[in-house]
Amino acid sequence: MTRFNRLSLQMRITVLTGMILTIVSVAMTVFAISNGQQLIVPAQESVPAMETISPNNEFLPSTNTTDQIEMKQTFDYRSIIFGFFSIVIGTGLVYIVSGHAIKPVIELKKGIEKIDESNLSERLEKKDASDEIIKLTDSVNHMLDRIEEAFSRQKQFAASAAHELKTPLSIMKASLQVTNKEIATQSEEEIKNNALQLKNINRLSQIVDDLLLIANTTQFVKITNEEVYLDLLLEEIIEELSPLYQEYQINLVLNLEECSIIGNPDLLYRVFYNLIENAYKYNELNGKIWIKSYLKNDDLKIEICNTGKTIDNKHINHLTDAFYRVDSSWSREYSGAGLGLTIVKNILERHEIEWCIKNDKNNLTCINLIQRKSKTS
Repeated sequence: MTRFNRLSLQMRITVLTGMILTIVSVAMTVFAISNGQQLIVPAQESVPAMETISPNNEFLPSTNTTDQIEMKQTFDYRSIIFGFFSIVIGTGLVYIVSGHAIKPVIELKKGIEKIDESNLSERLEKKDASDEIIKLTDSVNHMLDRIEEAFSRQKQFAASAAHELKTPLSIMKASLQVTNKEIATQSEEEIKNNALQLKNINRLSQIVDDLLLIANTTQFVKITNEEVYLDLLLEEIIEELSPLYQEYQINLVLNLEECSIIGNPDLLYRVFYNLIENAYKYNELNGKIWIKSYLKNDDLKIEICNTGKTIDNKHINHLTDAFYRVDSSWSREYSGAGLGLTIVKNILERHEIEWCIKNDKNNLTCINLIQRKSKTS
């Protein structure tokens, strides 16, 4: 029963109908064979009587027993063959007809699968179909309305909260900086406390900026189709990040073709800044980073790989969730709020750039990005 439940609706209908056809065909074949047996009169019983009445009547049919047996066998054989082909042809016709009948359901399923959090404004089309399909389409569209409204409220709340937090954090930071400058005679403990407070304020400010960026990239920022020289963009980011992680002594291997990426320059800068910063941050001492960009079949492909801690596959699908941490040890060891890859995901989705995170066979953490020809042309 479990395997049957896993079958498609079309296959279930076909299997059930095929079983019914088989039962009916077998019953009819058995009945026909049995009935034929009863209708055939044994020749040895009928011939004497006929000869007694009219022994020389040439118009009486032949009642040869052997002929009757052969006729009976032929009848049985044809009945079985007819029953078999009835089952096969009937089951095949049911599969074809049921496929046509449930085609609106399949199209509805495909339409639902295309909708995700990045295109919640899309709605399913009402095509010529039965009342049940139209009612189901209406129900799904009403559900999408509610989901879109909930997502919109959530994003608006995040943006509003971030705006409300930004101003007091800026005031706190400015006040603390002024206090540090005005009070020349501070104890060592006061200096440490002020530095810790300033660090936490900066961290909260960064979280607020990230939340604003997430809200803006999903709602308000227009994605322009500008041509950005990818090799120059990556080199600029590397030049900015390398001094910050100089103590790691990372060996950087670049293989950049002269190619362009299409999109918003500022947002694309943030994407590659976050990805390359992660490659530095989660690396090991004397580790390596490989960055490669090239064209293949006119599709732009970018690969960023680094040594260091690999990520368990069970965590990979959750890395783009806001504030997600692989484990508590990573939270203590590495700074950050856990919003970097969420920002990356939102920006790449707006640019229709495909990407994935994986561990390769050499125990490297790799990020692969693809911008299809349709976007680059």
